[in-house]
Amino acid sequence: MQNPGTSYIYIMASETGTIYTGVTNDVESRVFEHKIGSNKGFTKKYHCKKLVYFKEMDSICDAIAMEKKIKGWCRWKKERLIRSQNPTWNDLQAFGSRPFNYKPRSIASRNKPPNPTQLRHPETPRS
Repeated sequence: MQNPGTSYIYIMASETGTIYTGVTNDVESRVFEHKIGSNKGFTKKYHCKKLVYFKEMDSICDAIAMEKKIKGWCRWKKERLIRSQNPTWNDLQAFGSRPFNYKPRSIASRNKPPNPTQLRHPETPRS
């Protein structure tokens, strides 16, 4: 379960290499939204559905500052950051870099703490 004050900086990528940088306080839910295309915008238009990088931050202010910094970088520097954590640009959610196989909460309940039964390790059988 995520800590309530925790925020994340994350990078999504398309199969063609288009990248998107964002921040969130609920990385599992936000990545799911990108994957299903529930929000109109850049990631839906350019099919950025792979989580290729994420970092936990102490506060939303830190996450936003890092997002702005990364968005100001040239592409090769962003690629170097991604490769530092994920050399082959695998989908980190699909390969379980973090043990979340997530059943998302509704967008309306985003700020409520997750139900522990919604989070399970990918190798744990469903009941």
